[in-house]
Amino acid sequence: MRDLPVSHPDFGRAVPCVCRAGEIASRRQAEIVRSSNLNQLGHMTFDSFLPDGAGLPEDMRQNLRRAFQKARDFASHPEGWLLLTGAYGSGKTHLAAAIAHDVMSRGEPVLFVVVPDLLDHLRATFGPSSETSFDDRFEAVRQSPLLILDDFGSQSATPWAKEKLFQILNFRYVAHLPTVLTT
Repeated sequence: MRDLPVSHPDFGRAVPCVCRAGEIASRRQAEIVRSSNLNQLGHMTFDSFLPDGAGLPEDMRQNLRRAFQKARDFASHPEGWLLLTGAYGSGKTHLAAAIAHDVMSRGEPVLFVVVPDLLDHLRATFGPSSETSFDDRFEAVRQSPLLILDDFGSQSATPWAKEKLFQILNFRYVAHLPTVLTT
């Protein structure tokens, strides 16, 4: 317990004990992994991706190979942001999942989530049966060491959704946290 003056903004606020910080972080990361759908995307690795794009015109094959190499480079050293754009079925989700699997194989935490699912998980915290507060879940997303947002732009464009996504992305931009977006 910290001794704070009445004028301090944290006066009277419950704060977890520092001795439990590791346990809280582990529990938060386990919840993040559960909320991602990486288990269903286990087959989407760099080894299973076909960067030569059989049947595609040469310029598209070159773009696919370049995207594959950029994704591999990003997975090796997750710094900055990576935006994967392209038509439906072009391999964006596969490359994003491959990045996640590669980084996680080194024991580093990753949050991979489809944007509409993320918004549903955030909204669910307002329900009476939620075991997690909105603030806890929102902070876990914002501060994830690597955040991969799949299908960005497919979500409902409600004012609330726009605001929350802006807050997440702006926080990560200012904090220089690595982020991958697929559209």
